[in-house]
Amino acid sequence: MYKIVWDLSEKTFTGLQKELKTDSHDCCGDCIGQIRVGECCFDVVLIMGETEYDFYNIDCYVYGIDSNYGIASDGTPYEYFGGFCYKVNTDEDYETFKRNINEEITRYLDNAEDIVEDKAKKETLFW
Repeated sequence: MYKIVWDLSEKTFTGLQKELKTDSHDCCGDCIGQIRVGECCFDVVLIMGETEYDFYNIDCYVYGIDSNYGIASDGTPYEYFGGFCYKVNTDEDYETFKRNINEEITRYLDNAEDIVEDKAKKETLFW
């Protein structure tokens, strides 16, 4: 139903998983990659230390909606539409992570406002 395009490499993910198993990681709040679905962009942001476990914020931004939230590099406005959290599991491999996140994105979009779902069904746009 949705074409989900990842811009988070297996190498980046695997390296981060190894780093998270140590106490010497310093990437809290960093956007480690993006996932595109039509005209939607999901930022994958690592959050640590705010609860008893680390998690990823998967934040949804939608291109072409003017609410004064942000402006893309081509001058087109975009809006933040929330997202979801995903608990870090340092034993999870890349393919399992992708499959689980894809399922969560699909569930999120199926329950999102109509405008978000409509934008997600469009051709993949990199903005």
